[in-house]
Amino acid sequence: MAAVLLYVCSAFVVWAVLWPCFAALPNNGHCPTSCDCLGILIDCSKKGLVAVPEDLHLRSWGKQLELQSNGITALGQDDFKGLHKLEELFLNNNDITYINGSIFSDLTSLQTLKITHNKLTEMPVFPRGLNITDLSL
Repeated sequence: MAAVLLYVCSAFVVWAVLWPCFAALPNNGHCPTSCDCLGILIDCSKKGLVAVPEDLHLRSWGKQLELQSNGITALGQDDFKGLHKLEELFLNNNDITYINGSIFSDLTSLQTLKITHNKLTEMPVFPRGLNITDLSL
């Protein structure tokens, strides 16, 4: 009887501690293909990607997007379209050779952009209205 009571109490404590974490998770869509998601984080790092996942634009709830340490060579014009809430974007350690700065025009909340350790030959020109405060080239 004591063992059952201990089990029930333990299960309740775990539920009470974890419930707020699950309640904070966005409920408006599945994680993009080849990525892992937790709360506001979309983690597509170290997945062997050669391009940004096509279904990423459907995940407007993400605030942090990690695409580092892949084999991404180019960024498409619509890769980040609709990600208005995105605050942090990590593109470092890829094979990107050129970035058209206009691809960031929808990222009005973007504060952090990391694009170090790529194969860029020129610096991107960013559109007006961005609020990037932490830029690593």
